[in-house]
Amino acid sequence: GNSVACRNLLRLHQLTDDEAYRERAKALLSAFAFQLRRSVFAVPAMLGALDWFHGDPLQIVVAGRDRAAMLEVLRGRFLPLSVRVIAG
Repeated sequence: GNSVACRNLLRLHQLTDDEAYRERAKALLSAFAFQLRRSVFAVPAMLGALDWFHGDPLQIVVAGRDRAAMLEVLRGRFLPLSVRVIAG
């Protein structure tokens, strides 16, 4: 729940450049700071959100006539710090 919400807030920030989303994610991460420090194994998804917060997510826009082929290539890649937008 909270981890997914945090990642979604960070994705929204990437898509919109609205700092309010990043600030909300930061507040959520701060609320779980004690648990993250004490036992990362208790909140692994939140650790992933923390990685996203401090990382540099890749923005991928899929556009053009052969979107299906491009999406197939993307599905074969592990890109955890990425936001994908399908145009058209």
